Amino acid sequence: SRANLRAVLDQRTDDMTDATPCYMLTTPGRPLPRNTAYLDFSAWLDQSPIQMVETTPLNRLIDTFRALRLRYVVVVRNGALVGMVTKRDILRRIHSFRGRA
Repeated sequence: SRANLRAVLDQRTDDMTDATPCYMLTTPGRPLPRNTAYLDFSAWLDQSPIQMVETTPLNRLIDTFRALRLRYVVVVRNGALVGMVTKRDILRRIHSFRGRA
């Protein structure tokens, strides 16, 4: 959930920068660094998340959520994470459209 991801981000220390490594998964036999600052998201992330590019049309996103019964989708630009869309986000958006009609 976003709360879990926020909890990891709240563990940042003053010596961390935009270049601080973030680990999204752990690899057996390959330990995380000991003397280097990093953020570990591996406990909270799906190892194979559904990804969509940021220009994906909303109707395609909604259809994908319905067809695959997703809770969230990660949004990427040129392969880099730029955001996340949750089922709750989709439901709010649908509700806002209905409110305008």
